[in-house]
Amino acid sequence: MTQQKKIPKIKKIKEELNKEFTFLKNVFSVMSLPLQMKGENEDNMDIEIVNDNEKSNEDVEMPKRARSIAELEEKLEKIKSQKKLSFKNKLQKKSLSSKLNKKIKKTERVKAKVKPVVDKPFADMLKASVEEKPKPNIAKPVFNNEGKLVFSKFDFANVGKRERPNKAEKDPKKILENLKQQEERLKQLEEKEDSSKVKEIKEKIAWKNVLQKAEGQKVKDDPILLKKTIKKMDQKKKQSKKQWDTRVQNVEQKKTERQKKRSENIAKKKKEKKSKIIKTSIKRGRVVI
Repeated sequence: MTQQKKIPKIKKIKEELNKEFTFLKNVFSVMSLPLQMKGENEDNMDIEIVNDNEKSNEDVEMPKRARSIAELEEKLEKIKSQKKLSFKNKLQKKSLSSKLNKKIKKTERVKAKVKPVVDKPFADMLKASVEEKPKPNIAKPVFNNEGKLVFSKFDFANVGKRERPNKAEKDPKKILENLKQQEERLKQLEEKEDSSKVKEIKEKIAWKNVLQKAEGQKVKDDPILLKKTIKKMDQKKKQSKKQWDTRVQNVEQKKTERQKKRSENIAKKKKEKKSKIIKTSIKRGRVVI
């Protein structure tokens, strides 16, 4: 009886041990166990933790960066070949395209900077051909009387424009002064007995007057008429001055009248107000006359 009872107990113990063993096995398979590494001395022991799942940094291969234009183009084509692009791929595509453009521009700049090497004899030939070419005759700029640049042989700047006479010619006082100066000059020449010069000057003046009349200008060479016009101008000035003075007087008079009227109206209103106050106070018996 005792032997029969012992057998089931042993079985139970074995089953429990197996269960624990399997449990521990599973636990240790998941966990990373420390391994003992012997050094030079057996007493000094180094412990290293080895994990099968994790790879060391040395084993992990980093993705290679594309440096040349061809590599960049290949990468771009790979990304473009994908039907559906994720957000990360889109960003990568954008960065690659920008890098490619920069690279291409850089190469173009470098090519532009590099000068082509020319052989010495060929360079000498080029210089000789350049020197042999005759220089074109550059015409000097032409300016008109007013100092403006003329672009052709004919000056069309003043076409359709009338030459305005000077202001001095319109002013009768200045014209009279000029006539007096001319007469004085002629008298001086006559006194010196230069009759030929006097004749020349008179002829010039006559021709000038004729040309002015032909152009339709009024020739003002009569001193009597000029004096009359000056008198008229002075009279007009006097009249306008009188008119202005009378206007100023009228304005001032109207101003004083308005001010007077205003002051009278204000005084009248004040009196009326006072009289009203007195009347109301008499009615109420506050004031006794």
